Amino acid sequence: MSQKEPAKRNHRTVAVLQKIAALRVSDFGRQLRLNAETREGNVLRITITKTPALMRWVLQGRLVEPWVSELRTNWKKAYRSRKVCTCVIDLNDVISVDRAGEKLLRAMSREGVQFIASGLYIRNVLEALKMSGKPKPTG
Repeated sequence: MSQKEPAKRNHRTVAVLQKIAALRVSDFGRQLRLNAETREGNVLRITITKTPALMRWVLQGRLVEPWVSELRTNWKKAYRSRKVCTCVIDLNDVISVDRAGEKLLRAMSREGVQFIASGLYIRNVLEALKMSGKPKPTG
């Protein structure tokens, strides 16, 4: 081996390590953004409980984009594969809903979902949808 080969290898090693360091910084930045969003409440938590007779979804947080798209995707998968009689969505801990969220709730209602909503805000959202669609608030 000549003296130039180890130098080339070291140079490549340094370049690879720099890329790895850049990726770690990028991941760290993404994690900071996620943590900031969590602290600010810009997230939607979805909990699904299934029994033979019931599928219960509990939504907590903000029903806004991009979380509406995530919920829609999960809903379509679960709804297609469901073998239960009743689907209930608990909206008691939802603190805001954008237009995309309203549209999704309206579509879910048309598919026979029952909503649980006791808070004033979410009951008003469902009441507004009821006038323009047919949601079924209960609770």
